[in-house]
Amino acid sequence: MTKTGIADRAPAKSAQDTTAIKTGVPTALAAVGLVWLAVTLAVARGTLHGSSGDVALSTAALSLPALVQAAVFAGIAAGFATTIGIARTRTRVLAGFGTGLAVGVLAFGTVLLGYGLERGLETAVASAIGVAALLGGGIGALRPARMLQTGLIVTLPVIVLGYVVGHFSEPLLKLFGYDGTVASRYSASGYIGFTEALIQGLIAGIVAFVLLRRGGPLPIKDNRIVFVAYAFAGALPGLIIGLSEVLTRGGAAWLIDMTTTFSKYDQVLFGWGNGNRANQALVVFFIGALASLILYGRTIKKPAA
Repeated sequence: MTKTGIADRAPAKSAQDTTAIKTGVPTALAAVGLVWLAVTLAVARGTLHGSSGDVALSTAALSLPALVQAAVFAGIAAGFATTIGIARTRTRVLAGFGTGLAVGVLAFGTVLLGYGLERGLETAVASAIGVAALLGGGIGALRPARMLQTGLIVTLPVIVLGYVVGHFSEPLLKLFGYDGTVASRYSASGYIGFTEALIQGLIAGIVAFVLLRRGGPLPIKDNRIVFVAYAFAGALPGLIIGLSEVLTRGGAAWLIDMTTTFSKYDQVLFGWGNGNRANQALVVFFIGALASLILYGRTIKKPAA
């Protein structure tokens, strides 16, 4: 009787966890992620196709962070959509990694077959993207479901803001003090990067809190885990950026190393880019988590004396 009771309660808990998930939202998020990855791969192919030598290495190193970031998001979103109805943890995790693997294999094959790069170069790029999608699929199996769905939703405005800032980088540089000198450009870029990350973190934390709060109480009795859920939802955009940076450096470290041996300019360019992305990830992660936690903490009623 005891075993039967436990088995009967597990699906009910899972059903309660997904009650507030609107029909079609996980599928829509997966579609957005896959389209984003496809567009990013297409843009990178247009830039890299037929390139060789120093130019191909430098261009690949510059394109890799955006490709890996898109692969991580696509893996998480696809893994979440695939596992949304799976109650058993082990099965859900395996399904999540399997979905991420499928996305990674498609991206891997796209780079190998469609980019026309040198063998070692295309393997490095394809491997980094494939591993990113695989790990993303595993993250997509995390629960509670509303926590992960909220984190994916708040990632979208964070990423869009990043693209907008990049598009208007020159006017923003002048606004932040760029006067034509190398030193002023470096200083202005730092101010822009910090301001962008701060705003992204605040957006992530505030929107995460609002979405989770509007959905009603999470089906968790332990309030400490509820705090973790709110923090994770606000921190997920920073986690995606940070994981992308780790995979970019680790999975294709030799590519970056080869590129930076060409000139002092390359060393400064890639060193600045790596540091800027790492700082952005940390700021977005902690500000997003803290903002969501603080807002949630203010809603908790103090116990009666």
